[in-house]
Amino acid sequence: MGFLIVNDDEFPGKDQESVIHIHKDRCDGCSMCVDTCPTQALEIVPNRNRPGKHIVFVHPRLCKGCGVCQATCPKEALFLPGLSPENIRTYISKAVAEACQNSPV
Repeated sequence: MGFLIVNDDEFPGKDQESVIHIHKDRCDGCSMCVDTCPTQALEIVPNRNRPGKHIVFVHPRLCKGCGVCQATCPKEALFLPGLSPENIRTYISKAVAEACQNSPV
């Protein structure tokens, strides 16, 4: 499965090789990020520090640092170094707007 960055010049982290990081104390294993990851780089696994709970695990070789999971996470448990959740949401909004403009109706 591939994905397209429609406005590459606008992406604030494009010059960095980024892999998503996890605030383990915030992640509750809801799996919203897993459902939205375009590269299937995320997986929900048992949380070793909290018996009976789950947490997201990142497969670093699959993660492309697109930030979709960061923008999706309701707990702001996922982050790309140097990029705030607001940076990612702004980028995604611009990407969606541009994709809609360029899409044949």
